[in-house]
Amino acid sequence: MNQQRLAAAVVLGCGLVACWFLLGPPPAGAHAVLVATEPADGEQLDRAPEEVVVEFNEEVQPPPEAVRVFDAAGRRVDLGDAGRGRSANMLRVGLPPDLPDGVYTVSWRAISADTHPVRGGFLFVIGDADSGPLDAVAVEELDADHRGLKTAAAVVRWLMYLGASLAAGLAAFLVMIHDRRADERRVLVRATRVAALVGAVATVLSLPVQAALTGGTGVAGLVDAELLSSTATSGLGASAAVRLAGLGLVAVAIVRPPSRAATAATLLGATAAVAANLLAGHTATSEPRGLVLASNLAHSAAAAVWFGGLVALAVVLRRRRSAAASVAAAGIVSRFSVVALVSVAALVASGTSLGWVEVRELGALTTSAYGQLLLAKVAVVAVVVAVAAYNNRWLVPAVRRHADHAAHRLRRTVQIEAGLVATVLALTAVLVATAPPRAMAEPREAGMVTAALGDRYELRATVEPARAGVNELSFAVVDAEGRPIDAGIEASIRFTHPERDIAPVERMLERTGAGRYRHTGPELAVPGRWTIEFRMLITEFQRVTASFDVDIDLPPNHVHNHHHHERQPQRQLSDRSIQRRRP
Repeated sequence: MNQQRLAAAVVLGCGLVACWFLLGPPPAGAHAVLVATEPADGEQLDRAPEEVVVEFNEEVQPPPEAVRVFDAAGRRVDLGDAGRGRSANMLRVGLPPDLPDGVYTVSWRAISADTHPVRGGFLFVIGDADSGPLDAVAVEELDADHRGLKTAAAVVRWLMYLGASLAAGLAAFLVMIHDRRADERRVLVRATRVAALVGAVATVLSLPVQAALTGGTGVAGLVDAELLSSTATSGLGASAAVRLAGLGLVAVAIVRPPSRAATAATLLGATAAVAANLLAGHTATSEPRGLVLASNLAHSAAAAVWFGGLVALAVVLRRRRSAAASVAAAGIVSRFSVVALVSVAALVASGTSLGWVEVRELGALTTSAYGQLLLAKVAVVAVVVAVAAYNNRWLVPAVRRHADHAAHRLRRTVQIEAGLVATVLALTAVLVATAPPRAMAEPREAGMVTAALGDRYELRATVEPARAGVNELSFAVVDAEGRPIDAGIEASIRFTHPERDIAPVERMLERTGAGRYRHTGPELAVPGRWTIEFRMLITEFQRVTASFDVDIDLPPNHVHNHHHHERQPQRQLSDRSIQRRRP
């Protein structure tokens, strides 16, 4: 009983620490996101550049063949020397000086600081060939998506989480809650070792699968020594090593006769098996570190204790079918309920804090894939909590009263709980490979301007690449909580250049979604400060407007011609280049 109280106190403590850290500063970092390319996507150059550079919002690791360049016929034209660029946030590859005029496609891959691979592509033009922004289909045709590998990776992650959580939870149940009945202990020990084996095998398999995804070479990457070495020495490799050590310790210690040393070794191994999650995934780079680490540890430990306890209870209830044995089993259920209650509290506290770290905006819960997966996970957890409450409040007392069919119903509901938790782990396996909203939002903040649009709405606008020539303008009309609002009949923009006395040029906007509009065109052809006015017709008799200024630079090829061909990095729209104006 003392061990039970100690374990409950530890889990509750982790949850309280996570809650306390909620007062910390806002987070930063996650999946690496592209913030600049050199040349820019769709840029037209007079002469071939010396190299291609891609820049990210965080430090990245270059896998083999990190950046590749293809001509219009699909032939490789780069020098094959891809690697780090001028900083740890950049990747680059050299180009030969005699590239002929034409359209060139760049395909890039990188490993985020959170160990997840990211990839993409863009176009640039040498000479007078026509081009536009890269069609996503072109990248898919050039650099296959390998959906089979992605599915395999999700399955392997699920088995890894399932095995590790189950082994850790069963071990915790055996040393903290079980009454050491010999025949049941043998069954539970065997189940613990099988779960540890499944978790260990899946952990080992995760390394070549990740290597293949990172390299983008398909199944050949599963046995590529260079890719495997790069993956094994990454954060994912460190996480795998800790998890394997923890599972191995659990498998060895759990067969020892009960003693303080065996209990300590078992709990240490169980802790290592779940703490390995801290070394890879979104939380490996999230801030504030105290909040993230405490929340992740509490979340993983509480989920393991709950899941393993439910599976163990299902075994116990199945083997104790007589009336007297059912009453004894009800006592075990009661003891587990105390730990489960603390686990639920820790899950809620840590899950809330981790959700705040990764999502940050309520609107992103419904508008992003990550948010939708998170809501699905929360919904399943809510059902599990409801079933657990029903068990604890009604079925356990009914079993003690020898009520008809109570023990049978308790066995069924415990099995349902365990199945639902396995579903939660499956959702988690997909969730950890999905970029959270904050990862997608942060790189845009520097290039976004916001302005009041009437009394009820806010306009969010971006202008890319903010250079003289063709620019893409994107607009979003949102409410006070940042949710897109489909309020207008139509929308348009007006361009003016006060310094050059250029009269207003008006363009209708293309509607791309609820509250979202876009325009691509050459109107910003003159460098200097432009004023852009957004005009949205709410009804036939009501119009709202918002204006902002944007500084437009000379294109890079112009800079090349007048500054001894010194190459300049792609300029990103910044807060200094946009000044908000009152509508």
